[in-house]
Amino acid sequence: MIVTLENVTVTLSGCRVLEEVNLDFREGIFTGIIGPNGAGKTTLLKVILGLVKPDCGKVTVFGAPPAGRGNKRHVIGYLPQRQQFDRRFPVSVLDAVMMGQVPCIGPLRFPTKWHREAARRSLDLVGLDGEIAHRQIGELSGGQQQLVFLARALCPHTRLLLLDEPTAGLDLVAQQRFYTLVRNLQQELKLTVILVTHDLGTVAAHADELVCLNRRVYAHGEPGRIMASPVLGRLFGNNLLTRKEEGASTANGRMVCV
Repeated sequence: MIVTLENVTVTLSGCRVLEEVNLDFREGIFTGIIGPNGAGKTTLLKVILGLVKPDCGKVTVFGAPPAGRGNKRHVIGYLPQRQQFDRRFPVSVLDAVMMGQVPCIGPLRFPTKWHREAARRSLDLVGLDGEIAHRQIGELSGGQQQLVFLARALCPHTRLLLLDEPTAGLDLVAQQRFYTLVRNLQQELKLTVILVTHDLGTVAAHADELVCLNRRVYAHGEPGRIMASPVLGRLFGNNLLTRKEEGASTANGRMVCV
């Protein structure tokens, strides 16, 4: 197993966020984490990253505690929830991607030709051509920026990719393209992908496994079985709905939890 959580409980600001979570994430598997707001999905990713320490329980990533991964840190890519940034900030696309290699470059050291070539390869993986590398990231569309951040998370040779609501704020076409790209990359590069989302329908069409989380794990398994299970209605209640996107037919409405 790439990631294992055993009886993990987390309390933040006096509130129980995760409770007795037991999960195994297998190598080379694309897992979608679904659940309503406040379910602990982002906290789960931060526990795996070692950014949040559990009250109790055991977490192992590549066979070691998150805080003690040593040279494994550079094979973990993380794309957090989208945040606003100053578009006038003078950073090129290539430099933004190279920031993903900071654990490899080391403190007070400059990137080499090898690091720049690795960044260009990552941009190529997400479908951004070489000309875009020297543009300012603030000049790009929201969808292009998210591809740049995905390239950064992949650079230089990620094995475990953690994505937190990566399609939030993107239009329907861009969302579908992003999911398809992640699935193709996961298969091509043999990545282990853990993706947090509210979009049940879309992630179910691309992931190998789904985890239903609302502080506790309510279900974990193959998407078809999870989507047909009554656990969704019990877990999400009125928060579960089918949303019709602009330009989409009723048949293509997407099941989301809010």
